[in-house]
This record gives sequence, structure tokens and C-alpha cells, in this order.
Amino acid sequence: MLQVVYKWPENIVLIVIISLGLSIVIGYLFYKCFWVTIGLTGLFSGYFLGSFVYAMILALTGWESEFMMSLLAGSAATIGCYSAYNYGNKLALVLTSLTGSYILTRGLSFIFGGFPSEFKLINWIKGGQSV
Repeated sequence: MLQVVYKWPENIVLIVIISLGLSIVIGYLFYKCFWVTIGLTGLFSGYFLGSFVYAMILALTGWESEFMMSLLAGSAATIGCYSAYNYGNKLALVLTSLTGSYILTRGLSFIFGGFPSEFKLINWIKGGQSV
């Protein structure tokens, strides 16, 4: 019944089971390879932060630039990885919470709609369409 109301995929149970399995595997890797995963967390957090900053610039000014999106996301990812690796004890909690909230929001926007993904933004920019 919920699949009809919210237009969820028919295989939502399989998706949830796979997601839980991946979460357990990633959690185990975080436990065993702490500093590598702290660096990766910084990398992903920086990428998400750069994408978010570009989305805000796009929303406020309407300036569409694939190069600027890539530059912001790449620069922020590099800075995030470096900072997390050097200051991991202090940044681990903050970066994990920011990344988790971003991923939760992206997942909810995938299910309920309302916010375009980065891939849609790039395709819209390449196609010349306004967002």
C-alpha cells in the first residue's frame, strides 16, 4: 500500500536489506582501518560541502558552470581529506554527522522527490536548460 501512495520501487525490501548489509560492512571497515576511513570521510564530506556550496550559489545567483561545480567539489574534497587525516580525532564526529545528515537528506529526496541530484544538475547545465 505504501508503495502505491509514495511511488516507492517495488523491490524496496531488497534495497533496505542490501543497504543494511553494506552498512555493516562499512562499519566493520571503519572499525579496523580507522585512519584510512577518517581520510575517506573527510574526502566525501568535503565533496558534499563543495556540492552544497555550489548548489547555494546556483540557487542564489542562477550562475550555471560545470567547471565551477567540479572545482568547488574537488577543492573541498581535497581540503577535507587533508584536514581529516591531520586532525582526525577532532573532526571525526563532526564530519560523520555532516555526511550522515547529507546522505539521509539525499535519500529522502530520492524517495519523496523535490531536490535534484548533482548528476541532474550537471545534465541540466550541459543541456543548456535552466534549473
